[in-house]
Amino acid sequence: ELMPSTQSIVLFTYHGEEIKMKNSRHAGELPPSDNDPEKRANIANYVIEHNTQWITSANQHDEIVAKANPNLKDLEKTFWRINKIQSVAAVRLEYDGRIFGVMFFNYTDQKDFNKKDARRIIEAFTNLATTALINEDYIKKIREESTKMERLNSDLLKTQENIKSEKRKVEKEKRRVERENQALAARMEEILPKAATASYFLILQGVNHDIRNFLLAMQADLFEITVHTGGKSKEVLETNIEDIDHNVDNINNLLKLFDFRDDVGKERVDINEVINEVKKFFKNKDKKVNFVPHFQTKMPTLLCLKAEFSMIIYNLINNAVRAMSNEGTITIKTKFDAHLYQIEIEDDGIGFDNSLVDEIFNFGYSTKPDGMGIGLFFVKQTIERKLEGTIEAKSFKNKGSRFIIKIPDYINYKD
Repeated sequence: ELMPSTQSIVLFTYHGEEIKMKNSRHAGELPPSDNDPEKRANIANYVIEHNTQWITSANQHDEIVAKANPNLKDLEKTFWRINKIQSVAAVRLEYDGRIFGVMFFNYTDQKDFNKKDARRIIEAFTNLATTALINEDYIKKIREESTKMERLNSDLLKTQENIKSEKRKVEKEKRRVERENQALAARMEEILPKAATASYFLILQGVNHDIRNFLLAMQADLFEITVHTGGKSKEVLETNIEDIDHNVDNINNLLKLFDFRDDVGKERVDINEVINEVKKFFKNKDKKVNFVPHFQTKMPTLLCLKAEFSMIIYNLINNAVRAMSNEGTITIKTKFDAHLYQIEIEDDGIGFDNSLVDEIFNFGYSTKPDGMGIGLFFVKQTIERKLEGTIEAKSFKNKGSRFIIKIPDYINYKD
């Protein structure tokens, strides 16, 4: 209506792919050039590739048609020939380096597009069309982004619900684990004193055995003194008395080593000294044990209950001895470095499967057929709960085992 001299205006939109007839919008007196929506729009694609075309003659028209559609044999069947079009302005619509489509202005009379007024009005319409396509493209993108945002929001809401659901499950599981840990802690508080008592009585059997040997030796010395006093020299009698005093000292040392009286508190203990005292228990056993000490000298003393620490060392050495057949070697190392006491007890006994290194510390678990599963449980619990230290085990079948204790210095000792 604004351009009455134009018989037909056709707009082809371009989206980066080959233009087809379905991409067209038309207005004016002339019908669409083709009803097949999937047919290729040859001239539109030619303009996209070669820029705007101002066609003012039949020869110019035929030349462009031949280039745009080399397979076309009959030019009389073209849209322009059928509708007796004389002039065409085929304008490529573009902005800021981007192509949006092609706009055709079809005239049945001769037009001189070189005149400013003729081109000016066409350029005005093509600018409006380009702006409309830009807006349409922009709106389309906004709608697409809006749809994406809606999907993202929907997914986000679902994710939030899933997170809340998982959080509720985690909190529920956390409460369950806390209840189990509390029950386990209560069970540990109940078991640990029993384990300590059982371990203590096992050690007490060895103590009683040693005390009995010391008393028998003392009895023999007293017999020598009372029966043969008159016939013995002063030096021999003094030797008998010294033996008695030595055995009394041995008994006192044993009683002090495992003194669990309630009035005995924590004290500073010489680690190397305690190990040497405990080693004496295993010198007169049925098995031949060779101890190889590697002690660091002048180590700081450890603040602990001496009886508990003695039981730790006793249990580990006792396990090492029981892992031997008839004889073997136990290597004991001590050192202090960076405020950390470290004790290693290694044997060359039968060992055990290294996959069991965590299970051997469980209450009631033992690798030995006649084992009670008490000693190592007591050792681990005492080291971790009382000394705030750690213990780890390494073992290889038929090659031996090694236990490594690490205890920090200046700890807040727990009674």
